[in-house]
Amino acid sequence: MLSSMAKEHYQQQATRKQVLETKRIKAIEATNKFSQFLVDRLNKEVSEAFVNQKKIDAKIKLLNQNTSVFIKQSNQWIQLLENFNTALKELGDVENWSKKIESDMKIINNTLNDITKEQENLQ
Repeated sequence: MLSSMAKEHYQQQATRKQVLETKRIKAIEATNKFSQFLVDRLNKEVSEAFVNQKKIDAKIKLLNQNTSVFIKQSNQWIQLLENFNTALKELGDVENWSKKIESDMKIINNTLNDITKEQENLQ
């Protein structure tokens, strides 16, 4: 009886060990699956972030190129406006000069007319 109880105890203990081993293996497999799921999920998010960063870098590069073109065009417009402004100033100077010449010519004309009248009166 004692030996049969011991045998039964050893069999139950072996069965429990086997059940525990099975559960341990299932727990390890579940842990591995969960770890792989987390790694895959994180890799997916990291991959998406990497792709988005590449897109952002490409757009920044394009924006820098467009900005450079815009700056060059703006500088050309500024130069054209400065040239136009200078030309307008020169026209203003020419107009002022021509008015001054006209005024001087009127004075000379009036003076000559006065001289001519005085000579006619003297004769």
